[in-house]
Amino acid sequence: MRKHQLSETLTDVSEEYIEKSAPGKKPARVRFTRIAAAVAAVLAVAVGTVTVLKFLPGDNLSTADVETSVGEATFEMAPTYPETVQAPTYADGMDYDDYYGSAEYNEWSEYKYEKNMQSLDLAGLNSFFAATAPVFMADNGGENRVYSPVNVYIALAMLAETADGDTRAQLLDILGADTIGQLRKNANAIWLANYEDDGVTKSVMASSLWLNDKLPIKKDTVDSLVENYYSWVFSGKMGSAEFDAKLHDWLNVQTGDLLSDMVDDIKTDPDGIMDIITTLYFKAKWTDRFDESVTRSGVFHSPDGDADCDFMHTSLMQSYYRGDNFGATSLSLDGGEVWLFLPDEGTSPEQLLSDPAVYGVIGSIYGEGEYENVKSCLIHLSMPKFDVSSNVDLVEGLEELGVTDCFDYTKADFSPLIDPEYDPYVSKVEHGARVTVDEEGLTGAAYTVVDLACGASMPEDEIDFVLDRPFLFAVTSTGGTPVFVGVVNRP
Repeated sequence: MRKHQLSETLTDVSEEYIEKSAPGKKPARVRFTRIAAAVAAVLAVAVGTVTVLKFLPGDNLSTADVETSVGEATFEMAPTYPETVQAPTYADGMDYDDYYGSAEYNEWSEYKYEKNMQSLDLAGLNSFFAATAPVFMADNGGENRVYSPVNVYIALAMLAETADGDTRAQLLDILGADTIGQLRKNANAIWLANYEDDGVTKSVMASSLWLNDKLPIKKDTVDSLVENYYSWVFSGKMGSAEFDAKLHDWLNVQTGDLLSDMVDDIKTDPDGIMDIITTLYFKAKWTDRFDESVTRSGVFHSPDGDADCDFMHTSLMQSYYRGDNFGATSLSLDGGEVWLFLPDEGTSPEQLLSDPAVYGVIGSIYGEGEYENVKSCLIHLSMPKFDVSSNVDLVEGLEELGVTDCFDYTKADFSPLIDPEYDPYVSKVEHGARVTVDEEGLTGAAYTVVDLACGASMPEDEIDFVLDRPFLFAVTSTGGTPVFVGVVNRP
């Protein structure tokens, strides 16, 4: 399977369209570790050699598929992904009853239902979403920002596996888990809820460990990360051009080249201990796609001035949610939901991130209570096509949220990963993400890098919902997992 296959267009579904309307830290000491993280994926392990996997997530792997040289400390593993039931293809001219009444459609529908039921108990992730989004997305200076809660959650979960004592306790607290066992259960549920490649939706998760073959990294901890987080493992000379080239290639394949500019800046350190790199790639079509023939140029009122951009238009019967200082609605994807929050004049999208009502809207259809101020009405939606990305340092935000010890080498406890004599501590937590939206659907990718170093009133029945000024969006998977949240200050 080649790189470009990861980002190929998904199988078309129904061509029907709805009516259209007219967008204590210390400098790095002797040794250094970069841990880049996102959500979990396919695994393979090798210690003491450079290991290269030739397959993308979704392929069924076996140990025979792993290329590795023979070394005294070499071991290898490779996973088989859960079977995905493929969606039946809707052919032009196919009778409605023949398609929706077919055995293939019934099998796929049952599979999707059972999968969604597995993902209902994600309280730890949802509380993490509500607590971290206003902190990690604040103070953006009027720039676009994108954040993947599910991506960062798994990154910090993997970091917790390498920690102990108060360092681990602080991470468990922010992740909403009482024990490491509960955290592993949560992470597994999140992975199962988000992995999808059924011909309609592609939600591909991957994680990998990049080990310094000269350092005594504890095998039991590596084994645990492999077993619980579906990690590939590579080992070799940290900081070498060859090793970094393999890392960049792996990252770009897993993210469909969507984040290639950011990936180029990620390097292993010659004195590093281990890099954990995890990724998320998400692509889904609108359930009812926008008609390109009615896309029109319009004006978006951004913080630094008006700008022309292309607006997509549609009209649909949909739920409209009203908060004290925002209106909201949603658009269905074949693999989830896109929530759109338009702040009232005088309110910024960043301010909405601190409003509990926003999370109440998102949670209302996933069994987390009813949102009272909602009604069904005809919405004339105008939305800009957009391509937003950001790269953010999360350290200050994590400290604000109570995760402090891991950043101070005098307090950090990473003894499950390496002997305390190396004084390991986290020197950087960086998050990169990108989301693009057009008439067909939505595509997004994310990664998280963790560096471990040593040393109101109801609206009228008919509403014009015109996103022609800064707005907030959130993307949830079919099961309700918060995949992305973003602020569009300029499309």
